[in-house]
Amino acid sequence: MEQSGQQHDTWGSLAVKVLPLFNGEGLKLSIEDLNELVRRCINDRSIQLLYDGINELLESGMFTLNGKLVGVPDEKLVSRLVELWSFYFGTVIPYFEGVFLPLQIYNSTTQQNQLSIRRLVLKSFRDHVILPMGNRIEDAFDKLFHDFDSGIPVTDTATRMLQMSYILSSVLSDDDNQRDMDRILGKLKNNWKLFMRKRDRRGFVGMSPSNSNSSNSNNGSNSFSKNTPQDSILNTTTDNLVTNSANSMKLSNPISGFSSATSL
Repeated sequence: MEQSGQQHDTWGSLAVKVLPLFNGEGLKLSIEDLNELVRRCINDRSIQLLYDGINELLESGMFTLNGKLVGVPDEKLVSRLVELWSFYFGTVIPYFEGVFLPLQIYNSTTQQNQLSIRRLVLKSFRDHVILPMGNRIEDAFDKLFHDFDSGIPVTDTATRMLQMSYILSSVLSDDDNQRDMDRILGKLKNNWKLFMRKRDRRGFVGMSPSNSNSSNSNNGSNSFSKNTPQDSILNTTTDNLVTNSANSMKLSNPISGFSSATSL
C-alpha cells in the first residue's frame, strides 16, 4: 500500500508540474528534475500504466486548449486556430517531448510507433481539439478562401492550416478519426488549389493594378529580370508551402536540442 502511494505521489508531482505548460505558463520544475521524476515512474509503474497517465495528462491539456476556443465567432475561428496550433507545435510539443525523453530512450528498442510521445501529443490534439469541431472548421476553410476582404492574411493562414492538417494526418491511426482528418486535409487542399487558380497575381498579394503598373514603369527592364514575391508564391507547390511554413516555425528546444519539427 505504501509503495502504491509513492507511485501515485511521484506521478502526481510530475503531472502537476507539466500541466501548466498547456496554459502558456511553462514547466514548474527544471527539465533535469522532471526527467528524474519520469525515471522514477518508469521504475515504479508498468509502461502501460505510465502511458495511460500520459494520455490522461494530455486530455487535461486539451481541455485547457479548448478553453481558448470557447466563444470564438466563426469569422475568427481560423485565425485563432493558427495561434493555437503555432503555440502547441512550437512550444508545447518540444517541451513535452523533452520531459518524457527518458521514456522515449527506454522504449527506443521496442520500435513500436504507437509508443512515440510525439505521436501521442499529435493524436490528442487531433482527437480532442480539431475533430470535435471538424464541420465548423471545414466551413471556416471555405469562407477563408472566398472572403478575400475579411482582413485575414490568406496565404500565411492557409499554409499554417495546411501544415497543421498534413502533420495531424500523418498520425496514421487507421480508424474513423484518421479518415475524418484525411477528409479535412483533402478539402483544405482542394480549396487552396482552387484559390490559386482563381486569384489574380496582383490581387493575391493585395496589390492594386495601378500600383503594379506604377511599379513596372519605375523599374523598367528590371521588372522582367527579377522574380517578384508574387511569382515565388504562385510557382511554389502546396507541399513546398507547407514545408516552408514548418521550417519557419522550427524552435530549437533549449532543453534537449529537440526541434519542434522533428519527424514522427
